[in-house]
Amino acid sequence: MIPLVAGIVTRTFVIAHKGKEYLENIFVHQFDNATTIGLLLTLISYICISGRGYSVLSFTYPSYCCATHNTDISYLLHRIWRI
Repeated sequence: MIPLVAGIVTRTFVIAHKGKEYLENIFVHQFDNATTIGLLLTLISYICISGRGYSVLSFTYPSYCCATHNTDISYLLHRIWRI
């Protein structure tokens, strides 16, 4: 919840003071490496805390199934509505 609120506040602040073009073209790209490293450290810490390798599968497999299921539904609806 805290990262979400921090992101909203930061986005609002940067747009108000520097503009939307600065946010999209310069500000966001300053954090590309930090984002990748943060996601990697989150995964590593989850594995270390769980203590078992197979528990990672119990976390990632349902997420994978949900994502592919939503993608399939979205694809079918787009085909039906010809978007």
